[in-house]
Amino acid sequence: PLRRQRQMCIRDSRMSDYARSVGSRLSKKVVRLRDETLLEGAMAAGALVALADQRLSVEESLTLQDLLANAELLQIYDTELALGLYTRHVDRLRRDYATGKAAALDAVERCGEDIHAAELIVQVGIAIAKADRVFAEAELRMIEEICQRVGIQGLDTLGLAGLPPKRQH
Repeated sequence: PLRRQRQMCIRDSRMSDYARSVGSRLSKKVVRLRDETLLEGAMAAGALVALADQRLSVEESLTLQDLLANAELLQIYDTELALGLYTRHVDRLRRDYATGKAAALDAVERCGEDIHAAELIVQVGIAIAKADRVFAEAELRMIEEICQRVGIQGLDTLGLAGLPPKRQH
């Protein structure tokens, strides 16, 4: 039991470090985007990626909570409101995946007008995908679909390759 607790603490520490890193980088870029549309889009992206592989892991939910607690931009929102939006999207996806996906992608797309908001949306998805240490093919495809919806030219432009995001024309 003690060894398992120690392993959990190490895993939680790594997960928290990544969430803090994402939150710190992005909060500096999008301080001006403080409306509920952004929160809705971020929670929708999180739900889409979390359920892309047809299972919601504890690590994914904890990472989302960690992002809400540590990302400066997301700290401005009421945590209960954010979790409520996330849960609503998760519930819709579980009830009727096609309809829930369409609604969540619409929420994501509404954030695509500002490149920094779009980047935040995708980074939330990436953080959720990495949460359980398994970046599943279905999660990758969902993140690519989110990128298309917000007008970003794929994952290689979002810090995974160290480049700034680029807009599609």
